[in-house]
Amino acid sequence: MVSRKRMALLMAAMLAGTMGAPAWAESVTEDVTEAVSEGLATEEGDADSEVVTAIDDDTADDEATLVVDDGDADDEAALPEFVYSGNSAVLECVCAYIRDELAPMYLESDVLIPVPVIFGVDDTDETQVKVYGDFWLYWFAEQDGTLVCVSGGQNPGVMYLEAENEVDPELTEVTESQEAAGEASPELIEVTEGQEAAGEAEVSTEPAEGSEAAESFTYRVVQFDQVTDGSGLEEDIHRICSEAADFGVIDLEGLYMGSAVDKSMLSTYVMKTFIERYVEDNQLDITAYQFEGWDPVELEPVKYAYIGDKLYRDTGEASFLGRCGNMDFALTQTEDGALPQENGQCSFGACDGQYGYMAETVDLYYGDLYHVFEEVPK
Repeated sequence: MVSRKRMALLMAAMLAGTMGAPAWAESVTEDVTEAVSEGLATEEGDADSEVVTAIDDDTADDEATLVVDDGDADDEAALPEFVYSGNSAVLECVCAYIRDELAPMYLESDVLIPVPVIFGVDDTDETQVKVYGDFWLYWFAEQDGTLVCVSGGQNPGVMYLEAENEVDPELTEVTESQEAAGEASPELIEVTEGQEAAGEAEVSTEPAEGSEAAESFTYRVVQFDQVTDGSGLEEDIHRICSEAADFGVIDLEGLYMGSAVDKSMLSTYVMKTFIERYVEDNQLDITAYQFEGWDPVELEPVKYAYIGDKLYRDTGEASFLGRCGNMDFALTQTEDGALPQENGQCSFGACDGQYGYMAETVDLYYGDLYHVFEEVPK
């Protein structure tokens, strides 16, 4: 078994050379994969998987030594676990899979931040959903208000999700007496013309189309078709994309290969937004994140917009669905970036937008991408 001292120094050196600038988007996978295969990263179930403290070594480059807070710190100072706080049941499932199945393959630290870079979601059948993307993750240690990256990497592929439930059970329960009397919740009654004339109604266990009792799903990942690293990467990506149905995403293969989008910029934006949401959700006194060998990157307030009498929050995700070029609305920035409270305002700068393809979302165009914002529950 590789010593903890050796693991810390080698992982720190690896991160110093690969992770911290936009350039890490393509190189970090190979390094982390190699570290895992050589036993340098913490293996799943390893009892010695606590946060590692780097130890001075005369033979090590001081700049490559990552000093991490000791795992014996007071519990009161421990960072809270990342919990997905958005509205998407699909993203909630993906984040849970990253946490439970992918994160244990990397050297653990204070907090895990999942970074699901989604290229497209095929939910043509809402009970059998396919999620195409680059599923990044990072373990961070907190140092003086900065999240310092300890380990991380990317896992491109397609996740197959299966619905675990369909309809709110409270809306499908009809008592025997109600059934005998022909009574039920209004959402559960379907009336034919003949029945209406006779004053009769049929009891149904399905919500009526268009009712507020819409289907509600939770998901679990039943398969992860992960792209092979190395020489088989392009072949695997081509296979995955050629097998995908046409669900509206433009140039899916180009998104995986980086020819249709700046993958470094995209993954950085998703990571930064997920960190900012995590800090806001937990009201943490964290002001920056940092990769070894690079300057800290200052965090910003989460982006908000106010449209149609509703407040929307940045999800971090981008939309690559085909669309027309006509915008539905324009936004202007509030004074000093304050939380918008009137229609046509946003907290981060002027931009245009369209109503989103997904329910309760809008797509705002800035930085050459359509960014998905979700409705904030009242």
